[in-house]
Amino acid sequence: LGVPPAAVGGTLRSAVFGVEATTINQDGEDVDVVVRLGVDKNTLDSSATPKITLDTLRNLTVTSVRGENVPLSSITNESLASANAAINHEDKKRQVTVGAFTEEGVVAGEVVAKFKERQAQLEAPQGVEISFGGEAENVNQSFTEMFIALAVGLLLMLAILVLSFNSIRYSLYLLLVVPYSLIGVFAGLAATGLALSFTSLLGVIALAGVIINHNIILMDSMITHKGAKRENESLIDQVADASVSRFRPIMLTTITTVIGMIPLSRISDFWSPLAFAIMFGLTFAMILTLVLVPTLYYRNELAKQNPVKKQWFFIRLPKYLYRKIRRA
Repeated sequence: LGVPPAAVGGTLRSAVFGVEATTINQDGEDVDVVVRLGVDKNTLDSSATPKITLDTLRNLTVTSVRGENVPLSSITNESLASANAAINHEDKKRQVTVGAFTEEGVVAGEVVAKFKERQAQLEAPQGVEISFGGEAENVNQSFTEMFIALAVGLLLMLAILVLSFNSIRYSLYLLLVVPYSLIGVFAGLAATGLALSFTSLLGVIALAGVIINHNIILMDSMITHKGAKRENESLIDQVADASVSRFRPIMLTTITTVIGMIPLSRISDFWSPLAFAIMFGLTFAMILTLVLVPTLYYRNELAKQNPVKKQWFFIRLPKYLYRKIRRA
């Protein structure tokens, strides 16, 4: 009959809900002006609330493309069914959201993982996409932002270290301990039964600054010992003496930090991952600082003096450091 579906929908909406025609400003406030279709032909009172029934809707007319008034009852069929109150869109695509709350002690990530295992059995129609929002989306976004913050922080620290030591090689040696310290973080979280969470990533970022402080102190001590080389003192003695001289302050600062984190680990389940990440990561990083950094420094200096002997540094220096520390 030349009646487009949009015209039928517009007529029904203006009759049932009304259409916002304009907005006026009254006493500093915006007031919406809503126009509703007068379905009651027996009254002229525009302020009266019309009673919407199926009979009144059937009697409505819709204008066709040819200018004819077509009764709504001649082009529609009524039925009772459930429907969405609104059709949401995202990126111009229709979206249906299914939400739920998890029980106490259940992590949202576990629910999403179980759902993904069964997702292939849903046999969704072609063109239907499934994505996960809510807490799972927030966690993924937080992880991404945290890793970006960590990467930017490492780049800034690298720039400062290069300016301080005037050496890209030594700066990379110091930064190398930071990613290796994640071994201690993951091992600690696994030992305590905690998941990698937002707060544990905060602990990793805070951990990076503390580790670099220890490494700077140690590297500066080794460079100072090299500049003040005594007569008949070998390279391995210089590196070992510098490491032993910084062993006590690095160990004491690590112990005090770990002890200071113990109360935070007992306060709540929200902050305990942060505390354990710092505790285990810093403890493991202390061992790396006292072994890995002197070893890399010794390797570099030894290669300058005698390239043939550099293949033995991984075995020789740790044993030598151990004996020096025991005597100290």
